[in-house]
Amino acid sequence: MHLVLRFALALWLSSPALVAQQDEIVSDFQKAFPRFKERPERIEAVRTLDSATSPGVIDVLAGLFKDRDPEVARAAEEVLGAIKTPEVRAAVRARIPDEKDARTLAGLVKSLGAAKDAEGAPLARAQLAHKDLEVRLAAVRTVALLRDKEAQPLLLALLAEKDNALRISALDALGDLADPAAGSAIAGVLADPDWQVKAAAVAAARKVRAKEPIGPLVALLRDEGRIAADAMQALVAITGDSYDRAELWERWWERTGERYVVPTAAELKARAEAMKASRARYGPVREDGTQYHGIETPSKRILFIIDVSGSMDELIIDRAAFEGRGYKNYTKMEIAKGELSRTLEGLGPNVRFNILAFAAEVIPWKKGLVQANVVNRSNALKWVERLQPIGGTSAQALSSALGGGDLEKGRTNTYGALTAGLDLAGRGTQDRYYASEIDTIFFLSDGRPTAGEYVETDDIVVRICEMNRLKKLVLHTIAIGQFQKDFMRDLAERNGGVFVDLGK
Repeated sequence: MHLVLRFALALWLSSPALVAQQDEIVSDFQKAFPRFKERPERIEAVRTLDSATSPGVIDVLAGLFKDRDPEVARAAEEVLGAIKTPEVRAAVRARIPDEKDARTLAGLVKSLGAAKDAEGAPLARAQLAHKDLEVRLAAVRTVALLRDKEAQPLLLALLAEKDNALRISALDALGDLADPAAGSAIAGVLADPDWQVKAAAVAAARKVRAKEPIGPLVALLRDEGRIAADAMQALVAITGDSYDRAELWERWWERTGERYVVPTAAELKARAEAMKASRARYGPVREDGTQYHGIETPSKRILFIIDVSGSMDELIIDRAAFEGRGYKNYTKMEIAKGELSRTLEGLGPNVRFNILAFAAEVIPWKKGLVQANVVNRSNALKWVERLQPIGGTSAQALSSALGGGDLEKGRTNTYGALTAGLDLAGRGTQDRYYASEIDTIFFLSDGRPTAGEYVETDDIVVRICEMNRLKKLVLHTIAIGQFQKDFMRDLAERNGGVFVDLGK
């Protein structure tokens, strides 16, 4: 019966009427697309091709992989990856071996992973040795998405490459494959001088749960900053134990290292309830750590991003948690400023930090991180003290009285603020921009995005996660006010951070 249905479906898909309809979708797009000049309408037009299921759509989408706008190119890649009809997938696989253009080849390889096209695994694996970096990165991501175990030896070889973006991506893929046989190679990368490579190795060690990385992870507990907390979390995930200080882990490893056997998943699960309280925290934090709105971090390279849109002028409803803390009033702005000031006052001199304020536009305090010495802390506190909501209640009242006024600057550009924080504003999501001065972001906002290139929260989460894939920044989010906060929680959880809801 199944064979009969499949034969009938194949006949229907190949019928002249349907082929003509599919060709018309592509033809209509080609006629209209040159008329679109703005990014949103160009992306919307590209997405109409997701209903085209004939192989002819591949040429059109492949041509867009090289579009001048990286977000349009990304949309084309997403559409091709979403088309899963056998004819299109077979045509993609047939084109890959002979494709000469590196950008086009990278997009085709990415589509194999997005479509979960298991038949394409050998083709992606073959591109791991391509001379072009973008193609190799696409191949690494695809073999990981396809859970291609046969690619593991090739991924291990990539750890010896000079390009750090490639090594980070390979470590991510090895973590996704979760094969303990990769443990020895991952352990060898845990002392790498590049902090993002080291962070990727820690994350991979946590996933593969092998014995070999345990000793190097224990050694990392003596590092300064966020890596120590990451290593602590990895040790807890591998062993199920919960020592809260480096010296305790060191003594434990000295006693048990030679004979230690990594617990099975079942054994680890049995210990999980006892660990529940400690796992809820972002790892044990040293005495010289930083705390902001109850979120603790040992990071020494921190960026604070604070919302100053017009709605921050509103009074909070849930005041009980904030009473007796010396606020001038109970507006969201005063609470945000007061808590940030307390955090800045407590920064240790070995911390480097910066602040971004944002509404429709992003307003940086400094161009980059500065040392938290007495001069910089004092100047930062004065700068924070002067922050006011842009287009707040008083500005709206004045605008109404005058019969107009432009309050556009008081809208909430969440995407712009986060891309500025990631140092990717205007660059798109290209992997070559992975380097970062910071390793931890605290992001506070009081409402849904209303301005910027992207205002749909799902789009923002997807794009920020993609931008941060190689950067490895931890993103903590703090929400205050009456709005749907799921996207703030998703931003934190999908970027290694903690979400705090300050209430209404």
